[in-house]
Amino acid sequence: AEYMGEDSRTQHLMDPDEFNLLPGALNPFDDFSSVGIQPVIPVSDVGNSSKQISNNEEPHCPFSLGIIDWQPPGDDEIVAVATSNNIIAVACQSCSILIIDGDRHREVEVPRTEKIHKIFLDPVCGAHLIVSMKNGENHYINTQQSRSKPVFVKQKPLIIESVAWDKRGISSSGTGEIFLGSVRGAIYETQIVDGRDKYIKQAYVLPEKSTVLGLEMERFPRDETKLFVMAVTSTSTSMQQYQFVGIGQTSIADMFSEYTTQPSFTEFPGSLNHTQLYFFSKYRGTAQSFAWLTGQGIHHGDLEFHDQMKYDTVTGDCYLLQYPPAESPNASGPVISFSKTDFHFIVLQPTTIVALNQVTEQVVWSQDLQQLGIGTPKGIARNPLSNVAYLYTNREIREIIVEQEDRDMWRVYLQKKDFDTALSHCKSAYQRDKVMCAKADHFFNENKLEMAAQCYAQTSKPFEEVALKLVTQSSRDGLNRDALKTFLQHRLSRLPDHEVTQQTLLCIWLVEIYLNKLNALRDAGQVDQMTAVNEDLESFMEHWKARLDKQTVYQLITSQGNYDVLLFFASLIKDYDTVVKYHIHAKNWNKALQELANQGNVELWYPYSPILMEHVPKELVEKWMVVKNLDSSRLLPSLMRYQHTPGTEHQAIRYLGYCITAGVRDEAVLNYLIALYASLEDDKPLMSFIEQTDPSLYDLKYALRVCLKGGKLRACVRIYMALEMYQEAVELALKEKDLELAKECADGPAGDETLRKKLWLEIAKQVVEMADHQKAIEFVKESQLLKIDDILPFFPDFVCIDLFKDQICDSLQDYTQQINSLKKDMDEATQNADQIRTDINELRNR
Repeated sequence: AEYMGEDSRTQHLMDPDEFNLLPGALNPFDDFSSVGIQPVIPVSDVGNSSKQISNNEEPHCPFSLGIIDWQPPGDDEIVAVATSNNIIAVACQSCSILIIDGDRHREVEVPRTEKIHKIFLDPVCGAHLIVSMKNGENHYINTQQSRSKPVFVKQKPLIIESVAWDKRGISSSGTGEIFLGSVRGAIYETQIVDGRDKYIKQAYVLPEKSTVLGLEMERFPRDETKLFVMAVTSTSTSMQQYQFVGIGQTSIADMFSEYTTQPSFTEFPGSLNHTQLYFFSKYRGTAQSFAWLTGQGIHHGDLEFHDQMKYDTVTGDCYLLQYPPAESPNASGPVISFSKTDFHFIVLQPTTIVALNQVTEQVVWSQDLQQLGIGTPKGIARNPLSNVAYLYTNREIREIIVEQEDRDMWRVYLQKKDFDTALSHCKSAYQRDKVMCAKADHFFNENKLEMAAQCYAQTSKPFEEVALKLVTQSSRDGLNRDALKTFLQHRLSRLPDHEVTQQTLLCIWLVEIYLNKLNALRDAGQVDQMTAVNEDLESFMEHWKARLDKQTVYQLITSQGNYDVLLFFASLIKDYDTVVKYHIHAKNWNKALQELANQGNVELWYPYSPILMEHVPKELVEKWMVVKNLDSSRLLPSLMRYQHTPGTEHQAIRYLGYCITAGVRDEAVLNYLIALYASLEDDKPLMSFIEQTDPSLYDLKYALRVCLKGGKLRACVRIYMALEMYQEAVELALKEKDLELAKECADGPAGDETLRKKLWLEIAKQVVEMADHQKAIEFVKESQLLKIDDILPFFPDFVCIDLFKDQICDSLQDYTQQINSLKKDMDEATQNADQIRTDINELRNR
């Protein structure tokens, strides 16, 4: 509760005990301050995209009547009205036809031989008008012209009750192929071009020659040569609906050629001698539905074009919308006419016009026509290209205005629990919220908790209320927490990016649910399901890794012992320290080494290399040698942990040798390499290193100590020379009985002849002591500093002098030459002194 904060909208909070968390698991109601999450918002606001969704809708009636500013002149009356493509054709009792095209009015006269029976306007252009007279004469009017022409004279008398237009063939100059339905049950095919009928022929005769009261035609969308025709008739007791399917080869009349026997039909009780039949389409495409005015009501349904053949039906999902009952205040006698909008049927009765909802079949609008005083209702003319319809009486025409008729359809479908359709009609957040709440409650009551959770997540219901419902229901029914998980996931996905704290809370809670699920499946031995849940958890972590607090998630995972998830999460957030530490703790040395190699942080190598060097030294060195930017001096503690096995390659020397070859000149590295070389039995690697390496790069005194300790005296000689300790170098070389090395050391102090001679004498003494007199004589010659007399004291007294006669003579001759040279120098000096005294005396006597 401390986390929740105070909020007047929070009426009740969830009890943490309801969640039955496992020991050590994270309680979503705990204080998260320990993991860096600050409580800044109440739980009731978690995931709510809108805290309050208000309803600003006002009562609305979508239907009204608009006035058309025209009336027939004098005592003339309207007989019929037809409309299409924004053109209105009005037939008057005086046999005049008024064409209303926007603001333009044009009057066309037809011969007054008889009264007008019906008029028919093409449904595409509104350019072709057929006028049928009660005496069987027929006239054609192009609505863009001002005169009529007689048509169908060969079939006179022909009283036309209905017309089926082929929308594909209509143009501005001709009607294309059309069907005419007559009062004698015959269906004719004809075509009018440039005001004249090219032909007219009988295509089919309905049984009993009943009047063809309604006729419609449509082509199959996938095969335009295939036609569908619907015809309706009426008898004194019933009404019939005929459906024809056929191929129009050379003409549309060919489709009836296969109907050699009596066609099947659907019969409806009741009789109506002024029925109407309409096909309805959207965007001028193929017709999708139909409606038919019958004695009992409006029969309507879908048109389903598939692979039907003759005698097959095309209609489907049909319903009968009954008229308002006689005792209803909306009923005013038999139906005169009707029209259809997207969601309503408009029904005209002698004194009333009403609109019925297609779904609920309830009256949503009713208008008393007697109160308007507009005359006797005659019918409703519908524009097939739009929802525009006109009510006409004997004296006036009124437009049936439809505005936002779908505004309340969401509520209609909601009452029928058709939630998806209701959502498709929602126009505001309030409407969507109401539908989703009802949908969620519906699923919840049916115990479909996951589906309910998905819906609740999209509503404005308080977070804690929904969560508590789901948890309580799951616990009561013994179900798992999948519904709660679904709810949290959907709420999480709806949170904006700046709500970091809320996202973190939900993510942690979801991880806890996933872990509980995994544990339950593990206990039940359901391995297959565990794999699926684990994959789902990994996918979730990967998507929300930026919002998962590392320490909190580690605490959850370790408390439940799911270390596979721990490794995945640590790898996901690139916490390789934890991954390597786990593998080392589990003694999975190679896996730990591989994780180190896969990550790019060189700093991670230093703390874990010592223990890996103890167990996988060869593999570790191989990885070191391919890692860039490793500081070899910081790896020395690891190398010191290496225990070499005799008979195998020394891995520490291998790596340090690689470093030296790669250009490493760190003094500590070179010092340790010398120490390792000094520990080997073979002196060659050590001698080779010392001879080839600049002595200034390593500590000579340290190298001398380790070499002395390891008994590597030849190496020590080299180091003494590098230290310019030639006396010690020669002594050590002589101790090793290596005269060549001693000679090399004796020549070391260049420029100091005295020291060189001394060193050579030391060697000479060693040579003499070896009792190899001839070699001693050769040594004197080689030194170029010593004479035979210098080494004679080293020989024993009993040595025969004859062995050195030549060398002694040469030495005496040299001394003689030196004495003569000195004597000459003394004489010259005496002469110079005498000359100086003479010069001094002369100067004094001046």
